[in-house]
Amino acid sequence: MIQTIVIPKNTTLSITIPKSYVGKKVHALFYTEEEIMPNMEANLVQKPSDFFGTLSTEEGEKMHLHAIETRKEWNRDI
Repeated sequence: MIQTIVIPKNTTLSITIPKSYVGKKVHALFYTEEEIMPNMEANLVQKPSDFFGTLSTEEGEKMHLHAIETRKEWNRDI
């Protein structure tokens, strides 16, 4: 995979691809940082309540027991 950032000087953009890409489906996406950055920042700000209901009660209990067992090993001399 190749990723790069370009700043076009006009509406024409010419690219060269590796020989190994010839004959294969190659995806090309064009977007500006302004189009994607607000969405990324919005996804980074989440409240704990956003995760309510993502775990079943059984999964939560298993994770809690695992945390308790792990904490018991903190003071263990190795």
